[in-house]
Amino acid sequence: MKIYIAGPISGKSKADVMQYWDEARRHFADLGYEVFSPMTGKDHFRNDLPSEKFVSTGYKNPISTDHAITHRDLWMVQNSDVIYVNLYKAERVSIGCVSELAWAKAFGKHAVVAMEDGGVHDHAFVRENATIVFSNPDDAEKYLAALIR
Repeated sequence: MKIYIAGPISGKSKADVMQYWDEARRHFADLGYEVFSPMTGKDHFRNDLPSEKFVSTGYKNPISTDHAITHRDLWMVQNSDVIYVNLYKAERVSIGCVSELAWAKAFGKHAVVAMEDGGVHDHAFVRENATIVFSNPDDAEKYLAALIR
């Protein structure tokens, strides 16, 4: 079963982003999923230094242009069986995650969201585009583990 994992990236350091996505990819692969993520196919980053904050515009490498990122992520959502959007404790709204969740709804995908009540993503468009919303990642990931068994 294929899973697309999503979560906020903009405004985070390269080191934080790479650590989170490496751990998440390993965790879901260990459960038995074939994993797609926003870091799939990127052996580099738009930023060079681990401490720099991720930026969403201005990079000229063909793999990391706004167009390439958007269309690659759209393709991965379309080709996944389930998407997991971890919005728990997000500090600012992730337009990318909201877009990925809307694509999942449009493609009829099973969309699992983790977010706390009253957080920055606690909005009708997130709640209504999700198939199921958990108030924390632990419960969401237990559910996702049960889906693959």
